[in-house]
Amino acid sequence: MSETILVNEPPQDAVVATTLSKLRKFVDAAASSQGEMRAEFSKAEAVGLNLKSAKKAISLLKKGEESTKDWVAEVTQTVRYLSLSGVELTKEQLELFSFTDTTMAPVDERAYEKGLSAGRMGENQNENPHDLSTPAGQKWMEGWNKGAEERRVVLSMEPKKEPETELIKGVSSNDASDPFDDALADRTEEE
Repeated sequence: MSETILVNEPPQDAVVATTLSKLRKFVDAAASSQGEMRAEFSKAEAVGLNLKSAKKAISLLKKGEESTKDWVAEVTQTVRYLSLSGVELTKEQLELFSFTDTTMAPVDERAYEKGLSAGRMGENQNENPHDLSTPAGQKWMEGWNKGAEERRVVLSMEPKKEPETELIKGVSSNDASDPFDDALADRTEEE
């Protein structure tokens, strides 16, 4: 019997080296992205965002509407339990739970508010859930246009005070800590 030898197959060392270089590029990109993310969080904090709340809101947005409902129910119960435990809540704290019930608002009003939010968040105007030939569709677009304009203004504003941040451009051979090594060490510890 003759053994089949693939002539065009690269040596294993070439496969390993190529794979390592790909991984290294991803690690460099991740390090750079983390630096950019830290810079954006610093800017957000400088304009008055509560970072813990912002991260929670982003997390809930990613998880979907059901997770948001669950979280609101949890916070509502927590406030109730605090009250039952004798914690005196301020008027401002209690007013947090008296938002206008938008489900009772007219469809056109709700459509405008949803469009306004979509424009502010940078969503595409083609995401309008209403037919453009309906009053609700027109109100959604009206809200989207206003929100998109507000977004353009905010994005064009110069920050009041630019925090000093260090942008990590990637991993160099001079770095004391290598994210790739750290990731491997973390993975080894988990196993």
